[in-house]
Order: sequence, then C-alpha cells, then structure tokens
Amino acid sequence: MNSHRHSLLVQLLLFSVVLLWSSFSNAAEETNNKFCDFGPDALPGFDQTCIPSTAYNGQRCFYTYIPECAKESSSNTTSVVPLVFDIHGFGSCPQFNLYYTGWKEKAEENCFVLVLPIGNTDPDVTAATCFAVPGGLQIGKDTMDECCCSEPGIIKTSSFDPSLTDDLRFLRQTAAVVVRDVPVMTLNQTAIDTKRIYFAGHSNGCMISLAMAAVHSDLVAAVGCHAGTMLTPFAQDYIPTPIWMVIGTGDPVVSYNGGSNSWLNWMYPSSETMFSLFAAANQCNFTATQVIDPAPGSNANTYSMFEGASCKDDANVILLALDDVGHTPYLDDKSEDVLNGIGQSVTLDTTQMAWDFVKTHSLKDAPNLDDVPPDEAPTSSSYKMVVCVTFIVSSIATITLGL
Repeated sequence: MNSHRHSLLVQLLLFSVVLLWSSFSNAAEETNNKFCDFGPDALPGFDQTCIPSTAYNGQRCFYTYIPECAKESSSNTTSVVPLVFDIHGFGSCPQFNLYYTGWKEKAEENCFVLVLPIGNTDPDVTAATCFAVPGGLQIGKDTMDECCCSEPGIIKTSSFDPSLTDDLRFLRQTAAVVVRDVPVMTLNQTAIDTKRIYFAGHSNGCMISLAMAAVHSDLVAAVGCHAGTMLTPFAQDYIPTPIWMVIGTGDPVVSYNGGSNSWLNWMYPSSETMFSLFAAANQCNFTATQVIDPAPGSNANTYSMFEGASCKDDANVILLALDDVGHTPYLDDKSEDVLNGIGQSVTLDTTQMAWDFVKTHSLKDAPNLDDVPPDEAPTSSSYKMVVCVTFIVSSIATITLGL
C-alpha cells in the first residue's frame, strides 16, 4: 500500500512539473507591431489571459493587474473593488500605456483592478495594432466613418469592416472573464463590483471606450478617456452613461475641430459636437462652459470645461479642452512634439481627474456577463499556479489519508 502511494505521489509531481512548465512557456508569434512585447511577461506584476477570437481564427489577450491593497487580508472576507479598462491607441500596446497614462499608479493608490486589453496583433488581419471602432453615427448630412483598423498593407481605416475583429464583443468578454477569474486568482481575496466597471483609454482606446458606452451601456458604469472622438451610433436601449473626456486644442491627430483625417481617411465630429451628442443622449437639462485661467506667472494649463448637468440618472457629461496641448493630454506629457517645443506640456493630472469623475458613478443593475468563451480556462500564470497548487494539496491529502 505504501509503495502504491509512493508511486502515485511520483506521478503527481511529474504531472505538476508538466503543468507548471506549460503555464510559463510561450511560443513567439509574429505580430503587426515590431516595437511591443505582447508576451505573458511583458508587464511585470500583471497576468496575461488569452481567449479565442469571436471573429477570426486566433486569440485575443489582455493583462490584469491586482494591486495588493485590493486584496482582503482576512481569510473570511472578500474585498469587492471596481474594474478599470485602460485601452491603448492605434499602433501602440499596453507596454506603452504604462509609461504615461498613470492608471497603474491610480490602481495602487485607490485599490481597484486594472485591465489592459491588447488590440488586434495578427498581421493577416490588420496592418497595425488597433481596435476597430464602428462608424455610422449620423450628424446632419454627414455619416461618421469607422476607425481605426485597416487591412494588411493598407493604412486606410474607413474601408475596414469592424465585424472582422469584433472588438466590442472582445471587450465585453474580457470584462466577463476578469469578473470570473479574479476571485480564483486571489483565492477569494478579491472580487469585482460589476456595477462599477469603468472604461478609459487614449486615442483609439478612447474611441472604443465611447463606443462601448454607446452600445454596451448596461455594462459601462462611466467613461473617463483621453484624446478620442465619437463615431458609433447609440443603441436603441442606450442607458445614459456618465462621460468625462479631455482633448488638446492643438491635437494634430484627432483635431479638436473634427473633420476628415487625410492620413487615415476618416470623418469624425468636433469635440464640442461630441460633447453635445452625449449631453443630448443623457438628457442633460443644463449645459455650461467655463474657462479656467492659471494664476499670473503660473505655468499651469489654461482650459475650457464644458459641462452637461442635471442629466437623467445623474449621467453628467464633461469635456475638458486644454489650450495648445497635443495628442497626449496626460500629466507631464513627454511626447515628441512637446520635447521639440511644439505645443504645451500638461500640468494637470488628467488621469486623477478622470478617476475622480468615474468613481462616483455606479450602475443601477448588475450587467449580464454570461457571454464568456465556452469551456475556456484562464491562461494567466497566476491562475494556473493556483490551480496547480490546489490540485497538489488536495491530491496529496487524498492519497495520504486514503480517501
């Protein structure tokens, strides 16, 4: 009997080695971005999870960060915290976001879970890393174009069908998987408050965040994003969603005045029109504009604040327009333009301002998060480690006790 148990323990240990090896091994894959690392170890302290694409034969991945302060120290209780998406821009990646958006630091200071989705990286699907934002929003006689993906070898986003990547569904599935997996990854120390799922992002990431609010308003408690615009029509069942946005009036990529981007060939509204669209959709009864000037001798930014208030369900809308600021309206902007003396650097902690806005909002009803990949276990290393350790402990107990 002892020799039999010894044999079982040896087999168990061999199985564990194989499982752990598979957890941390990662085959290199060709991507459409040669400057970013999309591997499981690209972001220290983050866990990568991959799920099947719903649009093409491949995987879509994202990184999850759970700060220590979001974990309940008591073994008998669970800390229920918000979830924030920080979505990168066109041609970028989560790695770059960590350098300048400040959302990781806000997660550590305010104890929420942060998720950084990866755009489409398959070079057979898109020409550059991107999230495909549906167009079709009608403004007067103009129809807004889709953005910001393009077919391989073609940098012309208005000809790309967003259904080829199904990014809105990918982001909703990401939320569902994070909600499902965080308790497992933390041994029930942490769970997500599904009424407090917030979307943030830069440029293309801001556009897809606003699209998520328009199409999946049952999921999005609020949006706080940077340097984006609105392209996507509101769903018929749209629920007024609190919106906070910031843009630079000197933005050379997403112009404050809107129009047509000749490089990517797409039509989009002005920032003030975008503000008015959300204020109307949220049934705001009061709008106002305030100019904030710095004190004499200060290097602080001058900016205009457009505010839609007394809105349905308190879904207020705020737009900050920073004078002479470019495409990266984050604190201590170190973009190439600013370093070359073009435009103003940013002295405002706009990420903190975004967090201060979104954190006050919560959905009335928890969203339906049943749309998760069938029979798919998380691929994150921490999840596999938890499963492996749990399996080893329970198996050893079973063999030792003969149960």
